[in-house]
Amino acid sequence: MTDIHSWSSICIDVGRAGYDIIEAADVKFTEAGFADEKALTIALLGRTLSHLKGVILLLEERRIVEARALTRCCVENAFWVAGLREQGNEFAEKMLADEAKRKTSQTQYLFENHPELDPAIQVRLRTWLQQNENARRGRMLNPKAVSELSDDFGRLYLFYSQLSSDSGHPSMTALSRYAIRSADGQFDGIDIEPAVSDEEIDSTYQIVCSTVLTTLMGSIEILKKGAELQGFAILAATLRAQAVAQRFLTLAGGTAETTGTAS
Repeated sequence: MTDIHSWSSICIDVGRAGYDIIEAADVKFTEAGFADEKALTIALLGRTLSHLKGVILLLEERRIVEARALTRCCVENAFWVAGLREQGNEFAEKMLADEAKRKTSQTQYLFENHPELDPAIQVRLRTWLQQNENARRGRMLNPKAVSELSDDFGRLYLFYSQLSSDSGHPSMTALSRYAIRSADGQFDGIDIEPAVSDEEIDSTYQIVCSTVLTTLMGSIEILKKGAELQGFAILAATLRAQAVAQRFLTLAGGTAETTGTAS
């Protein structure tokens, strides 16, 4: 039995709990910038809450593919928060190295595939690549490897894989949503507004709610490492998040599938 209204209400409360955590933490950006695990945590939490708001709005309009694609982004954010929780600033350095590697790869592609570039631009690109030679030898992060940093994220990665297949990528599964088939199963056209079941909307609410709660709890663990974050505000934010998590479990029935990702 679906209960879309209740799931939507819980997701809204999850978002409010996230805003409380950001306000309570009051993290200041220092000269370390994004080399600081707490600054990255707050940024990831803010990105997640923005995605959550988008998912809620899309599900209200029954835009299931778009909602599940954004839910996939929430799962990826949860992996990255888990990386920071498990490895702290070491993972922050890996994120910075990932960014540098991607920028050098993009610059290399531009340099190699656009010979028509102005000679002066080519000189600047070549100089920049030489100055960032170490970054070119770096490694990029990938969701599967990051998810494996946390022992309890196996089921969450299955969600990520499913969301990638049915919504995030133009796979046969994703494209089949739009196919109109005749009574004998033959392809009979494209429906750009395919019917969406309440069950799938309900399921998507559950996945995004569980995922964002996981991100909230992981963020709290990271942010409470500093003595300055042990006060009443962060405690109140933590209790609110835990209360919402309990409501989630009650509505979900406390099944193994949900508790595994909301713990």
